[in-house]
Amino acid sequence: MPHKYNIEIKTATPRRAPLQIESGTHLHGLIFSLLASFEPALADRMHIAQEKPFSFWPSMKADGSISVTLATLSDEMATVLDKMSGSQGLLGRQPVVVSAQKVTSVPVMKLWSEAEKTIRIDQLRINFLSPTSFRRAGKQWLFPDPDIVFQNVYLKAVEIFGDFFRNNLTPPSEYVSQFMVSRYELATSQLDYGRYKIIGFSGYCVYDCRRIKLAYNCQSLSFLSALAEFTGIGYKTTMGMGQAECLSGKGWRTHAKE
Repeated sequence: MPHKYNIEIKTATPRRAPLQIESGTHLHGLIFSLLASFEPALADRMHIAQEKPFSFWPSMKADGSISVTLATLSDEMATVLDKMSGSQGLLGRQPVVVSAQKVTSVPVMKLWSEAEKTIRIDQLRINFLSPTSFRRAGKQWLFPDPDIVFQNVYLKAVEIFGDFFRNNLTPPSEYVSQFMVSRYELATSQLDYGRYKIIGFSGYCVYDCRRIKLAYNCQSLSFLSALAEFTGIGYKTTMGMGQAECLSGKGWRTHAKE
């Protein structure tokens, strides 16, 4: 079941300087260390998993604390997050106190049932809320081409939710040639991961989907669009990259974020 949480991270020593998001690896390490303190076996399984069932998106608050929107497809991880409030850990070398509050939980079959109602998609807009990047032929790729934008979302769906989606969810490769970029406004920025840096893009991209005629392809695209808000899109989604908001249909202009 997809879950979304708001995680607040505050310094454990109030007289210290305000926290800084120095590196996505520090937040990644903090989350895994807290998981391991509650469920070591779960942390081990998630550490070696090729498609990790969570993503997060951090932002600084005016009071010097960090707010993290964390989404997970794992019920086991959600159970741990429900117990996490008041836990202490290390963000890099700085002692912090962590609290977690559930924002929403949506049964994955509810997302699928809603997608089944989709028989046509005219346009799809993706707001890339945090820097996003892709790996293509072993190299970094900085544009949301249709042939790569939902591929890792699909892989997470079939790995985590199993045979039903493996048998019923159309792979994006079968219909990506039927939708194309019609408008975009993207800007690049660089993220510091300590030993290395990654360039990503943020902004929005609109896709013209009118050439997608088959209902089951529209259903697949609609489902992956809904799931992407929990999995993130692209590279390093478990280190703060690739958080997205997807808006389909003709009405995106009236309520989408510019």
